[in-house]
Amino acid sequence: MYDQKKISRPGNDSLEVLEFTLSVEKGKKEKHIKRQVSLVQNESTNNVVLATNTINGDTLIAEGIKDTALWSNFEIISVSSASRRTLLVLHANIPASLDSLGATSNAWEGTPYSGTWKIMTPLTEAERKDSTIIPGQLEIKALIRSFKK
Repeated sequence: MYDQKKISRPGNDSLEVLEFTLSVEKGKKEKHIKRQVSLVQNESTNNVVLATNTINGDTLIAEGIKDTALWSNFEIISVSSASRRTLLVLHANIPASLDSLGATSNAWEGTPYSGTWKIMTPLTEAERKDSTIIPGQLEIKALIRSFKK
């Protein structure tokens, strides 16, 4: 048996999968094993969306993990800011700056997509004056592909 479904996780982390249920019967005993196969094109975009959880001086910080079980078979091609602001991003011990216009960076090309991400951005003058307009999340757009086997 098989079923196509969408796996959703916190932080807008989702992936389309085919889930296969393998069944074996011997006499009156029956055993079922489930296996999932990710459905993505050779190259696909996916966003890292992280809640802003810290302000350090005039810097807004969002930090979190891109699910290692869900995304462990994918590597990065390029990354750009999806927050319409300049971002300093740290992933796989590699820092890179992303501009507010969405220009792509190849700083992480070939590195695993899953794992810890840290996104930092300076607070704007308006945000320093009115903390209610500080964004609740920061977001980057990644172009990814499955690892070559």
